[in-house]
Amino acid sequence: MLPVWYPSRRMSPRGGFSRVIRSAKDAVHGLLSRAGYYIDGRDGHYSLRRRIVLGAGHYLDVIRFAIGTPRVALVLGAYEGNGVREIANAFPRARVYGFEPDPDTYVRFAAKMAAIPNAIPVQAAVGELDGTATLHRNRSADTNSLLPLDAQMTITSSAETAVEVPIDTLDTFCKRENIDVIDYVHADLQGYEMNMLRGAIGLLTDKRIRMILVEVCLDPMYVGQSRFEDLYAFMIEHGYRFVCTQGMFFDGVKPYPRSGNLIFVAA
Repeated sequence: MLPVWYPSRRMSPRGGFSRVIRSAKDAVHGLLSRAGYYIDGRDGHYSLRRRIVLGAGHYLDVIRFAIGTPRVALVLGAYEGNGVREIANAFPRARVYGFEPDPDTYVRFAAKMAAIPNAIPVQAAVGELDGTATLHRNRSADTNSLLPLDAQMTITSSAETAVEVPIDTLDTFCKRENIDVIDYVHADLQGYEMNMLRGAIGLLTDKRIRMILVEVCLDPMYVGQSRFEDLYAFMIEHGYRFVCTQGMFFDGVKPYPRSGNLIFVAA
């Protein structure tokens, strides 16, 4: 997800007032995003910039074309649930599991999913090992990651706190939940996508993930982030075919995308 600058939040004993300020900031961000803009904070100078997204929203059409109607879908890095809601509403007979590790965000996410009968919230991160991991919580909550921010990212976000969160591998989760086949995986893990894929090696080897969308950061955003060439080579090596890119984020500053999504299907 393309990082967006937010003004610094001050902690206040008046928790209700802080929530009002947070809601107001989120509302402004949402209005700007719908209008195709974002606030850029480069070198301490804040400006309104055009935000261009190629292929936005088309992944539902790709799902329908490539695999039909999914029965089981997983959204990894669900944040506050927009992607889970989209998939659950588009495919009401599918079970849609949404993974969100941040404890505060998870509360909001789970509350929003309560009215969606086929949405199943899961409070966990996803990686290559089971257990616990450190989640880096940033000023811009949609940039939270199991990886620390790259120094260049401090122009748009900054680290605030860290918290230990539970982490599952997809192989373990599916065994525990008796899921034999995942029709669709939507992975927005802020640079941690390769780790997730390594933890799904059993599913991938047996082609028990039919279709997968993985985010890729093309600008330096996180220390040790997954690289385009590594994601592509890993999926091809394990018998998947590249379908298309989707949601490529251009910020109007550079002539290439800062992040985007790669879609693969089992060959």
